[in-house]
Amino acid sequence: MAMNFILPTTIPTASASLPSPEIEGQDEDEHQESEERKQEVEKAEVKEKEEQHEDEDNDEMRMYSAILSRNPGDVDALKCALYAKMRNADWGGALRYVRRLRDAEPGEVEWRLMVAQLHELGGDLAEAESQFREVLAEEPLLHVGITYMLLLI
Repeated sequence: MAMNFILPTTIPTASASLPSPEIEGQDEDEHQESEERKQEVEKAEVKEKEEQHEDEDNDEMRMYSAILSRNPGDVDALKCALYAKMRNADWGGALRYVRRLRDAEPGEVEWRLMVAQLHELGGDLAEAESQFREVLAEEPLLHVGITYMLLLI
């Protein structure tokens, strides 16, 4: 009785089960590329949210502009537009609306003070000081409130 054995053409060794250095490097490169793709996706999502927020702000301002085109003296719409501009740190745009509010409600000291404050926020300190001094000259007791407000800051 003869025994026939079939021998494999290659003999498995312990080193055959380990990945070659080239494959390990490829895995690290793939991992790095995957991380880079994730970061790009996250950046794109953040940018999309910012653009969406800007679109909402634009929609908001379009709505207020439409209201104000029908009724330019609408104090509530002017206030909303003013605060929308302030939320976006658009000091020049806010200044335009607060001036319209000042004209619509000339007896309101709040709008005159806000004109001065917006000049200050916009970096025009000389005009801000001039506006504050003008209001204080007409309403001398306001200096107490302004001083108190400044002490709280």
